Amino acid sequence: MKEIYLKIWMVLAPIIFALSYFLSSRIQLRAKQIGANSMDVQEDNGPWIYASFVVAAFTIVYYFIARDLSKHD
Repeated sequence: MKEIYLKIWMVLAPIIFALSYFLSSRIQLRAKQIGANSMDVQEDNGPWIYASFVVAAFTIVYYFIARDLSKHD
């Protein structure tokens, strides 16, 4: 795999992690607030786990795409 694909991954992976964490934490928090019918609810580690799995899935897909693209370069 070429170095440019690694650099692109190093930029995209943290962005995807941050976006998926932010979105999942807001969705989970709001769902808990609606379920408890209260604004005072506690957050758990669900968004961290979800964001980690999203980045892992992205890494696997990105690896195969970058490997295929680097064969044509």
